[in-house]
Amino acid sequence: MRYINGQDLIPRELLDLLQDYVQGAYVYIPKREDTKRRWGEQTNYVMELKHRNKLIYRKYLEGVSTSNLISIFHLSSSSIRRIILQERRTCDFMNKQIPQLLTNWNISGEISQIYSTAWDISNQYVLKIYEDLGLLKRNITMLHALHDSSIPVARIIPLSDGRDYLEYHESYYILMDKLPGKNLVNISQKPAELSYQMGTVLGRLHLAFQRCENRITFWNNSLLDELNGWIQESFLSNGWNYISKEDFDDTVHTLSQLYDELPKQLIHRDVHFGNFLFDQGIFSGYIDFDLSQRNIRIFDVAYFLLGLLADKEFNKLSEQNWLIIVHETIRGYEEYISLQDCEKNAFVTVMKCIELLFVAYFTNEKDAANSKNAADIFNFVKTHHEMILNHCK
Repeated sequence: MRYINGQDLIPRELLDLLQDYVQGAYVYIPKREDTKRRWGEQTNYVMELKHRNKLIYRKYLEGVSTSNLISIFHLSSSSIRRIILQERRTCDFMNKQIPQLLTNWNISGEISQIYSTAWDISNQYVLKIYEDLGLLKRNITMLHALHDSSIPVARIIPLSDGRDYLEYHESYYILMDKLPGKNLVNISQKPAELSYQMGTVLGRLHLAFQRCENRITFWNNSLLDELNGWIQESFLSNGWNYISKEDFDDTVHTLSQLYDELPKQLIHRDVHFGNFLFDQGIFSGYIDFDLSQRNIRIFDVAYFLLGLLADKEFNKLSEQNWLIIVHETIRGYEEYISLQDCEKNAFVTVMKCIELLFVAYFTNEKDAANSKNAADIFNFVKTHHEMILNHCK
């Protein structure tokens, strides 16, 4: 919001009328209802940035070195250190509060931080903090619904008075059983085997989502609306520095031709190995549904594969190995859900659209390195269009 002198903007006769009501003061003039941004277009930036910083700190806690974090997130050494320090300060304060909080569940134990917003309690429980009560309530409903459907998610431990969460100093806390297993750091040792397994994991999750959608209130989002909304606005405001207008228009047009046919359902929206647990190489549980929403279902599969492509140097993946992973992931997914022909035909276009989202997001954040990286992936997918399609079948 910026200050504008009324004399430079408002016609004299209207200014004289306004001065009958107020003089020498700041006046806020709200936007018209029809020009306001839709919910989520503005808050997405903040949510994604917070999520990225927490992911950086989570990987740091998992033992990923600073040099590898620089490579993965394409940030400077000073930026990585600053993010880790900020997250650590927040968590150090919390570490002192947790023993008192745990008395509300009548438990105590050894406390160790596992994520920026989660703590291990004696290797039996996980305590997680939320700032958004609506998000927490939605996740509680989702965890109950998935648990009732025999999906391996954490069981919520109720407070001594039976409630599912604790409110304390404008934050909200939930205690859950700790699932067995840990996160996979990379896929390089058994790429075909692990990608097939990951495909089955996604297929099972989507099938469970379908069964319990009527029990869950979630954000009904549209990738196409995002492209025609804040993503396009970002390119128009910041310039076509990384993606040409022709590529953008062609990609969005292609998606618009296919979009109505593509199946939509509740999806995870943040599919990477950090949100899935494996015990001795075998999948053991799902975590972190904070970004879940209703959208096109192939988004999750495409997002997962693009993440591996973005980290292919860290994962030591050749282009050929990545294409094999594409095939094996889809083969595993189809053990539970058969993709329609329209989904397979749209797969490359959806991948390109996801990278357009990342280019716009990182451009808004003035993050040139990650903007260029996302644009490079967009061009890789564009160049290998036919090869990727062939591996989807």
